[in-house]
Amino acid sequence: MREEFLLARRIVGATVLLSVCAHAPCLADQVLLLHNDALTSYQPTSATGIQNVRPRVWQRMAFPDGSARAGSHLGLAIHGHPGSDIGWNARGQGPGGVRLHEGTVAIDDVDLALPARGMTGVVIGRTYNARQELSSAHHDSNGYQGYNWMQTAQPAIVTFTHGSDATKDMVYLVLGADRHAEFKRSGGGSDVFRGVNGSAGVVYFQAGAASEPDTYTHYDLNGVRTVFFGFDADAGSAAGQFWKKIDPAGNTMYAGHATTGSTAISSGYSSGKITRLYDGEGREYAFTYSSGRLTKVEVKVGGTATGYKVEYAYFSSTISNEGVDGDLRTVTITTPMTDSGIAEVRTKHYRYYTGAFNASTNPGHEHGLKYILGFEGYRALDFVGDANFDDDPLTQAYGDTWNKYVDSYFEYDSSHRIVKAWFGGECGCGGGTNGTYTFEYESNGSYTNNTGYDTAWCTRVTVDRPDTAFEVTYFDELGQPLSHVLADGNPDSGPPNFWSHAVARNSDGQVTSIRTPADILSTHYNHSAATFNATSQNGLVRHVTRWTTGDGDFGGFVKARQHAQGTGTAQYDARTAYTTQTMTVGGYTFTKALVSGTRAYHTEGSSEGSNYDETTYGYTFWTGAAALMPKVVTTTAPTVTTANNGSNAATVTKRYLRTDGTTALSESASGRFTYSKYSGGQLVTAIQDVDTNDATDIDVANDDPSTIFGITENGDGYHRRTTYAYDGQGRLTTTTRAGNPVTLNYYATLADRRSVTMSFPKYVSSGTPQYWGPASYSVANHAGRSEASATIAYSGGFTTSALTALVDETESDALEAIIDGGVGTPFRLSTSVYNESGTRITEQRTYFSNPTTLPGTSGTHYDATAFGYDPYGRRLWTRDAAGTITTTLYDAIGRHSGTEVGTNDFVTGQTYRSSQSGTNNMTKVSEVVYDGSGDTGGIGNGHVTRRKVFLDSAGTPSRRNSDTLYDYRGRAIVALPGAAPYTLMKYDNLGRAVAVGQYGDSTGLDAADDPTTLATNRLALSETAYDQLGRAFKTTRHKIDPADGSDDDTLVSENWYNADGLLIKSLGESITKHEYDRLNRRVVSATLAKMNDSAYADADDCAGDIVASESWTFYESTDCDNVLMSASIERFHTDLDSGGGGAT
Repeated sequence: MREEFLLARRIVGATVLLSVCAHAPCLADQVLLLHNDALTSYQPTSATGIQNVRPRVWQRMAFPDGSARAGSHLGLAIHGHPGSDIGWNARGQGPGGVRLHEGTVAIDDVDLALPARGMTGVVIGRTYNARQELSSAHHDSNGYQGYNWMQTAQPAIVTFTHGSDATKDMVYLVLGADRHAEFKRSGGGSDVFRGVNGSAGVVYFQAGAASEPDTYTHYDLNGVRTVFFGFDADAGSAAGQFWKKIDPAGNTMYAGHATTGSTAISSGYSSGKITRLYDGEGREYAFTYSSGRLTKVEVKVGGTATGYKVEYAYFSSTISNEGVDGDLRTVTITTPMTDSGIAEVRTKHYRYYTGAFNASTNPGHEHGLKYILGFEGYRALDFVGDANFDDDPLTQAYGDTWNKYVDSYFEYDSSHRIVKAWFGGECGCGGGTNGTYTFEYESNGSYTNNTGYDTAWCTRVTVDRPDTAFEVTYFDELGQPLSHVLADGNPDSGPPNFWSHAVARNSDGQVTSIRTPADILSTHYNHSAATFNATSQNGLVRHVTRWTTGDGDFGGFVKARQHAQGTGTAQYDARTAYTTQTMTVGGYTFTKALVSGTRAYHTEGSSEGSNYDETTYGYTFWTGAAALMPKVVTTTAPTVTTANNGSNAATVTKRYLRTDGTTALSESASGRFTYSKYSGGQLVTAIQDVDTNDATDIDVANDDPSTIFGITENGDGYHRRTTYAYDGQGRLTTTTRAGNPVTLNYYATLADRRSVTMSFPKYVSSGTPQYWGPASYSVANHAGRSEASATIAYSGGFTTSALTALVDETESDALEAIIDGGVGTPFRLSTSVYNESGTRITEQRTYFSNPTTLPGTSGTHYDATAFGYDPYGRRLWTRDAAGTITTTLYDAIGRHSGTEVGTNDFVTGQTYRSSQSGTNNMTKVSEVVYDGSGDTGGIGNGHVTRRKVFLDSAGTPSRRNSDTLYDYRGRAIVALPGAAPYTLMKYDNLGRAVAVGQYGDSTGLDAADDPTTLATNRLALSETAYDQLGRAFKTTRHKIDPADGSDDDTLVSENWYNADGLLIKSLGESITKHEYDRLNRRVVSATLAKMNDSAYADADDCAGDIVASESWTFYESTDCDNVLMSASIERFHTDLDSGGGGAT
């Protein structure tokens, strides 16, 4: 019988009726639905208000197959089926974040984000899009964040009204400069718009009462409501703009005012631009504007600034080749550290093209990004010359110095697409690494934009990599990746060798099969014709089957994953089933799909109904506004049968969730509970084996186990509590666990603005604070790379000096910053040196004697390991402290192909080598062959088929080969080292080794052999059996007669596990049993002389057994893992159980 829950809520002066279908489906539509009119045409004719953004049609939040193309800083569950592409759509992402189909760079920067309760954290961030379109022409958006930028804290909506068919009216959520989501009116007279073309959820229009503005509310798949102002007169300049976000728990993030739209507009906006935004903690994000541009966002509490802020600066006039008036110039983020008045300051700098486009002399357009100088590049370049922070990078002239610090550089074609780029300072200038990529865009002349989805390829992009390889990616009309080709030379000439993946999509644009290179001969790809011909290679092909629309509202979702050999019958690997939960908004019911079961096929077969282990998932849900949020998730694992040493009963675990999605309680298979408490969006208390009847640590008002979750309470637990505290940025400061020392983290900066983290294993806060050592100390640059680390010891084991005295924040030297105060002594010091952009390590130093200041002298203070890179940015050589050089060789497509060792690698003209003079004495010590036969490589899936080890450097070096043979699935079957024994493997369908054979002769061994049946030359054989949970429960070692390879006897070892998966019994060369306490710590281990078990229930105790020896572990307390005592008990050697008592 269907259960319906009704909730009347008052939103913006209108009554909203929510009807939730908890079991049987209400009248709902498919989650995935294509709207043909909007598939290849962006319907709204105008840009968004205020920020003036208009993405292209294929710049969606979700690909039309439902998978994620881009995220949302609002954290919305808006993608219809995130796993739909089975990972393939990532092929559309090129180097350095270049989106290949679009020819744009994906910039998704978060400038400021503090933790907040539920789903109501404010994110101040930016996206960028230099390929916008308006009125069929290029469009440079000109909003308050600068040309082509969008501040993601203020998303917006635009609408489209069809001229004759109201069911084709649409609402677009524009959540970034390069991302949108589409919603189509659900019926002619409906105020609800449902997600289409990959997007999920609904948008509900409500007319405002009296002088209140109209609103459009988006409900995502979690029931999160994001409210936008409508387009009536009452909305004024805020028309279409974001107002608030309400999570299922009722927590709200809003602009201006939380409940009244007119007040929100008057107090939270200025000419439509947000001025005050509040997160779920009540913190104010104050926006400051100047000359129409956003110049600062500052976090305040009670009107007082907290120190957290981001500042934006813009070009105020044209600076040739740098930017024009209104282009975003710098982003500066200030983050307070532990000490009062100390903050980390990070700055990023952008430069743009100016003037008219010219492919040769000015390959870019106004407002198109030319350079990005990242946080670390800016910091280092500003400090390096004068040891001051005076914004030197803003006046730094172009040239080798500038380029080496730069994160990214771009050139464009006349269509504003990126055609050349390099990253991380790899400009090829000044003798440095040349990491330049070039991009070529081509269209399919035979493509026709028909109604509905067209499976033909529409465009392709060829990337000329910095090495000699090329990559070709095909795209459909929606920007979804199709086939992919890797070539060892220019595909337009040669032709080179091709490694191809051929991908097929169905009529809804969803991936159905992927043919791997092993199934496609190099000659079967025709680049000029863009065809992948049929092949008889019989290589690996992966198939995806999908649920149909007749199966339920999850039609189009992935049903099964299969594999096949060429055109052979597909064999099952995995299968996923779904259930649905629905919510009715404004009379329209929309669907959320959840996984209800997964099957893992342990034995190869073409039937979905056998040979699998299945895990099922059950759900109960909250009601009302949180009706799409699971309340209890029950996971039922596959039953381990008695034949596999199991209990013959399924193990069940549960998670008990709050309406905001956080886990309150989790229940183990043994019935013990863990409690988690959150505050401000962060975990503050975790209790293992909690007393469920506790009323002190458990927030009974919101998390009461009995009244809220229906758990039968008791006080039997160990109740081990750990608490956590954080600073305003959300960084962990203290960890407190009963019976253990409090740990402390401290955050600081050096004078050169690098960040410092210190961690103390013990902190005593009572009386005069004590900071105990040994403390860990680390220094990181603004690219997040560690540049120095040390362990700090204190006299007497601790210091009572104030934290402000532990690091001298006026010092830029990481060592002096510690030793100047004279508080602690650093040891185990190590440092790392990076290139100018701070991203590529060039030297690592391990200190055996501390210098007075860094860096000290190699050989006197430290041993250095140096690293060098080839012109393509790949690590070429490593030189250790003794001067030994190890060189890595690469093949034509960038794979490791060999190794050389020596002490001099000089090559004339190659300034990137370790040695720049002398005689080259490098000796090849190894080579690698891929997908080949013997020494000759081939086209395949990248499997190493031969490893050569060279034993000397004579004219014709002697060598030892190690070969590997694979099955078509890429599993290593036969290992043929230079000498016997040779190994033959057997796997089950899940890739687990079930048999291993050793052979004295390799003659005749191939990938089709089975070690359990091939006796010729067999020396050894072992088998492993797995239970339904994937645990090895039985190992069988066979006694092999070396004369004929026959199996003459066996020795079996077996394991038993408890409900929580812990080993409780082993039967093999000896008999052992183990017992655990409620925290799953092993407390008793017994070795038996005789076992008296008759059922699974006997496996976890020694009742009736004769115990030969026993060891016990006693812990200091239930709160502490310190071992108080270990005891061993041995049975007296003459005690043969004469008393008949059994266990000792």
